[in-house]
Amino acid sequence: MSEIAQMWVDWGRRGERVGSCTSEGTLPVRVSVGEFPEQDDQAAQARKSGTERRRALEQLVLDRGYAATSELAAGLGVSEMTIRRDIAKLEQRGRLRNVHGGVTAILDSDLGGSEFEDRRRLHTAAKKAVAKAALRFLPRDGILALDAGTTTAAVVPLLPADRSFTVVTYSLPVMMEAVHHPNIELVNLGGVFHRYSLSYSGPMTIRAIENLRITTLYLGASSVSERGLFCGNEFDAVTKRALIDAAETVVLLTDSSKFRKIAMVRICELDQIDHVVVDGGIDEASLALVRGAGIEPTLVARHS
Repeated sequence: MSEIAQMWVDWGRRGERVGSCTSEGTLPVRVSVGEFPEQDDQAAQARKSGTERRRALEQLVLDRGYAATSELAAGLGVSEMTIRRDIAKLEQRGRLRNVHGGVTAILDSDLGGSEFEDRRRLHTAAKKAVAKAALRFLPRDGILALDAGTTTAAVVPLLPADRSFTVVTYSLPVMMEAVHHPNIELVNLGGVFHRYSLSYSGPMTIRAIENLRITTLYLGASSVSERGLFCGNEFDAVTKRALIDAAETVVLLTDSSKFRKIAMVRICELDQIDHVVVDGGIDEASLALVRGAGIEPTLVARHS
């Protein structure tokens, strides 16, 4: 029995899949099509079956974070077309999100953003490898801008000590690291400080960016999909868009998990990015997505 099929069985056993009304203290009875009372017509049976299946599908994805369409179909005993229809309905309700080859869960942290230190601890090996590989895109002169992402913050300690850099940022962690490097001239964009993201934003930040000509921007994102780049909140998206508009070259630094995640606010379309640096955990569908935007990604091993 597949993992998903077993989860489906277990879910029914622990009382979350209820096919009929149950009294307190009794186990739920699994009711399949054909076992409803005679007065229920076939349409009602089909609706009931579909509702229960979608409830099971949603719980499976919430438990795992991501599931492939093919394994959901096999595990729930229906066709992939049926699964795609179920996913579309759940997506319309804001419960799940359809991604390449499968579906992901919409979590509160995806919708509202998450604390910087929590994000910093995720996928650390991949982020360090991506930051190291991104050094190939450093400008020979001019201004380097770093956004408030955890992967872009990992770039600062790796900047060559034998070269001078002008670094522009609205990220407090970037600033705190940069002060230890005498070869970095630091430009703080200022604005309103947000404690959970350890970054600044607001009209002051945007006005400061509009007065700059940025040579290269190292950009992060919470999610990457066929619709573009996304982040967890509007104020960060606005700041990132202003930086993109001011930059001659935009380099996306991301770990491969971002192609399976979701976030609420769109930053830009993928074709506004010049280079993508990502770890080798990226799947073929996501690679095709990047290449379809005219970008040949720089792939790095996680242990680099």
